[in-house]
Amino acid sequence: MVGKTNSTSTSHKNVYSLASGSDVSKAVLDLVDAAQNLQKNPANIAIVNNLIDKLKDLLLLERQTYALMRQNSGSRKKIESMFNLIQFLESQVRRLENAVQRQGLSYYLASISSKIRGNEVGRIGRSMETELQSWLDQECVREVADIAIKGSDEEEAVRIITSFEKIVQKGYNPLIQDTILSVGLVEKIVGLLVPGAAPWKVTEAAALALSALLDFNKNIFVSLVLMAKMVENVLQLMDLESDDHVLTLISVMKNMLLVGETIVADEIYAKDGIPKIVELLDHDVQDLQLEAVECIFMLVYYGRVEVVNELFQLDVIKKLALLQQKNAEKRHLPASVMCEMTPAAGASYHLVLTKLQEDIDGTGLHPFADAVSKFILHLSVGTGLRRREKRALKQEFLRQIREVLEDDTEVADITAEVLWAP
Repeated sequence: MVGKTNSTSTSHKNVYSLASGSDVSKAVLDLVDAAQNLQKNPANIAIVNNLIDKLKDLLLLERQTYALMRQNSGSRKKIESMFNLIQFLESQVRRLENAVQRQGLSYYLASISSKIRGNEVGRIGRSMETELQSWLDQECVREVADIAIKGSDEEEAVRIITSFEKIVQKGYNPLIQDTILSVGLVEKIVGLLVPGAAPWKVTEAAALALSALLDFNKNIFVSLVLMAKMVENVLQLMDLESDDHVLTLISVMKNMLLVGETIVADEIYAKDGIPKIVELLDHDVQDLQLEAVECIFMLVYYGRVEVVNELFQLDVIKKLALLQQKNAEKRHLPASVMCEMTPAAGASYHLVLTKLQEDIDGTGLHPFADAVSKFILHLSVGTGLRRREKRALKQEFLRQIREVLEDDTEVADITAEVLWAP
């Protein structure tokens, strides 16, 4: 996501060097380099002109191929985008040539550091570079769409999809968004998450790219239909993949919850995903347990009453208590401290998470320490429940902790905490 299409003079090769297999992309990359050099020396305008001529030849080949093969609308749009890019570049070259003719090339060459030369040539070179980089970003979107439809070499597919992920991570850009929507990219990438649709590395790259895309513009890309399909595919993959892969998938699920909030919590519940997440608490890999605990806290924070009730029915309080007890260095936070660290009701999940992490870091507690207390904290300040639902669920929580916790002092502290919580 390229916030207003910022110039990326130092990073474009890192992003595209492995993903620019086509002659067109290579020609545009060469033009990016030429535009950068043009800002240093206007005499390089001849190189720019030669590269534009090369791009014109490639455009002619694209048109001939399209005329013969009658390819899809994506090919036509690519041709249109190339034509528009060439027109823009030629207009910028004419501007520079006119400036050179007015002042004389020798004047420009003799005054490399002059304000006039720096402003005029630099502005033209930067505008060309920015437009070229924008075209490359949009072309990457189109390449990902082609991969999802036609398939590709595994390594190439991973590289191109990863390049797309880096683009959307830059920030919102309306041109990138329009290109994503015009090629129907979201649905196509979601299709790569279907078990068996692609090798794991491609599936993983697609999942991470989708996760980044949700952050790109959640108002557009977080929808009930999209979330339902993503949740379904991720949950199915969790049944089939190895522990390392499940770790990636649960991380993607957490980001989906963070962005999609109650919509995603509802879908996890509807697709019978809550038992799969709770089962990870019994796993012998601590990283998976930690990811599951965090995911459960998010479900409590964003989930409706049905979600929290199912967590209670699956003995999640007992499982969290066991994780606490296995922590040999566990030191329970007194209720007074927990009340001080409790954010106001309705606080953003980022605030809750940040505050909890600060207190954990400050006290040197094990990551599973006070897992039960944190559960009720997320319930108390969460956004998915009505006030009366929270009151009823707190009573059920208190009933369960009296059954599962052996330490009367800890029970008393947590009870006081629940009573004082918002």
